[in-house]
Amino acid sequence: MPIGAGIELRIVQLLIAHAQRRGARMQRGMLGDERRQGTKVGGGQGGHAAGAGVAGFSRSLHPGNAGWPAQRQTAQFAALPCPRKLTVPQSDIEIAQQARLLRVTDLARDRLGIADEHLVPYGHHKAKISLAYLDTLAHRPDGKLVLVTAISPTPAGEGKTTTTVGLGDALNLIGKKAVIALREPSLGPVFGMKGGAAGGGHAQVVPMEDINLHFTGDFNAIALANNLLAAAIDNHVHHGNALGIDVRRISWRRVMDMNDRALRTINVGLGGPANGYPRQDGFDIVVASEVMAILCLATSLQDLKTRLGRIVVAETRDRQPVRAADLKVHGAMTVLLRDALAP
Repeated sequence: MPIGAGIELRIVQLLIAHAQRRGARMQRGMLGDERRQGTKVGGGQGGHAAGAGVAGFSRSLHPGNAGWPAQRQTAQFAALPCPRKLTVPQSDIEIAQQARLLRVTDLARDRLGIADEHLVPYGHHKAKISLAYLDTLAHRPDGKLVLVTAISPTPAGEGKTTTTVGLGDALNLIGKKAVIALREPSLGPVFGMKGGAAGGGHAQVVPMEDINLHFTGDFNAIALANNLLAAAIDNHVHHGNALGIDVRRISWRRVMDMNDRALRTINVGLGGPANGYPRQDGFDIVVASEVMAILCLATSLQDLKTRLGRIVVAETRDRQPVRAADLKVHGAMTVLLRDALAP
C-alpha cells in the first residue's frame, strides 16, 4: 500500500473510532435518562432505539484506487444540527442587475451640483463632463486625494477597485463629499482569467456590463489614434521616405484592446511592392500605449496636441529622432481623441 494511502486510511479509521465512541456515550446517556424517567428504551411511541441519535453511514473508501483496500468500511457519524440554512452567495453580475439605477443627469445635479447642460449623456446612466465646465472649477480649493494602489498582482486581481468603491461609499456615509475615479477596464483582462474590473459584491459600480464592455468608446478612440500614427509611418516610408527613417529602428507599434499573443511580434508589409517595405512589427494592448499615458496627462486639447506631436516613433539612418509632428499626423490624432479627453 502506498504511504499516502496508508496515512489517509489511518485518519479515516481514527474518525470512525471517534464517532463510534461518541455514539456509545450518547446511547449510555439516553439509557440513563430513560431509566430515571421510568420509560422503556426502544418501546412504545417516543421510545428511543439504541443508537437512534447516530446516523448510520456506509462509505466506500475509494475501492477503485490502486493500492487501496477493497473491503468497504462502515462508519457511524453523529448527526449534528445545522445552525442555519446555508444560502449560495450571489454573483457580482446578479447583484449589479438587481440595483436600481438613477438617471445620470439627476445624479449629477442632486449629488454633484452639475447642471444638465454641462453633461454629454451616453444613454440614461453614463455621461461625460464637458471640458468647458471643468475650467470653471479652477477657483475652487483642491480636495484631499486618497490613492488606492497595490503590489504583487494576482490572476484574480488585488482588489483595488473593490477597496476604492467601498471607501467611497464609507466616506459618503459619514457625511464626506467623496467622488471616486477609476480607470476604464481593458477588454483583455475582462475576457481573460481576471474578468471584469468594476469592483465586486456590493462594492461595485453600475451599469457593470456597460463599463466592462466599451463604456463610452474611449479605448477605441485611443486605438485609432495610435494605429493612425503607425499607418502614417509605413505610408511615409512607402512614398519615398523623405525623413530618412531607418525601418530597422521604427519603435512605434500597433495596438488592440485584446489579449492575442500571436500578434505580439509579426512581420508586416508582405505581399509585394504595393504593400510597403517588409519589416518586423507587433501589437501591444491599448492601455499600454503611449497615447493612453498622454491622454491621462493632457489638460486641454491644445496640450494634448502638443504632447502627441512630441512622440518619438523612429530614428533616421544617422540616429536622429523622428517625431509624430514630423509626419504631421498629430493634429488628426487629436481630433480622434477629442471626446475621449473629457472625463
